[in-house]
Amino acid sequence: VILGGFNDRMDIFWKFCDVNLFLSLNDGFGLPIVEGYMHGVPCVTFEDLDATQDLYYPEAMLKVKDRSNESVTDTLKIALDKNWKYEEIIEIGNMFSIDIMSEKYVNWYKEIMA
Repeated sequence: VILGGFNDRMDIFWKFCDVNLFLSLNDGFGLPIVEGYMHGVPCVTFEDLDATQDLYYPEAMLKVKDRSNESVTDTLKIALDKNWKYEEIIEIGNMFSIDIMSEKYVNWYKEIMA
């Protein structure tokens, strides 16, 4: 377990990760999930997070059904045994790059203004 906090060396930490265990109590979008995806790291997170609804891709995430220690442990075991396709996860992460997201927003605003 690496608790890296916020710093400019996070890329180094992502290289050592097998799974992004994201056990947030409440999260609106889940930037750490996207950041993990961009590094090819799959995520294990709670099914009831708002971010899970936006960022769930079965090839990149396993959802924990409830907030019990047993459910978290069971899902984490599955994730660690799973044969993830890291290149696919990176492709999913790239869908949320700054360039792509800003292009989507510009196009959305153009549609609204038309």
